[in-house]
Amino acid sequence: MIRKITILLIFIIVCVGLSYCKKEKTDTKDSDSLSHWTLYSDTYKASATYTSEGRLEATDYNNPTNTANSILIFFNRPSTNRSLKVTTPAGHTYDRDNTAWIQVVAYGSIYFSSGKSGNNIDISILPNNKLKVTFSNIEVQVPSTTSIKTALLSGTLIEE
Repeated sequence: MIRKITILLIFIIVCVGLSYCKKEKTDTKDSDSLSHWTLYSDTYKASATYTSEGRLEATDYNNPTNTANSILIFFNRPSTNRSLKVTTPAGHTYDRDNTAWIQVVAYGSIYFSSGKSGNNIDISILPNNKLKVTFSNIEVQVPSTTSIKTALLSGTLIEE
């Protein structure tokens, strides 16, 4: 009996000791410099990358829903600061230099920009030649045969 209590006490001491010695996770990036976007009052943060396929993308794995949530903005890389009209994916096919479209994966669904009139993204070329894309109240939808789920999307993506 005493041996069992002794083993239990050693086990508790080791567990407590390990929890105090655990290395804290530190992020080397300033969290304010990370790209972020908000959907349904949940804000996601991650680094953004512009790919050779013409999309600025970011995925947040550490977020309120504990799932991989991502945003992709498709557009041709401009050479100057400009505003682009946000369309549907099909609308972007016809005018790639003046439009963009957005895809968001969140809450187990895939949202697409609806092409609502007045929805725009603003693109800035930063001094280091990286892109900064800002957007506010962009209407996104989950297409469905029964009902359409609509939400508003806002945020800033900064190319790493």
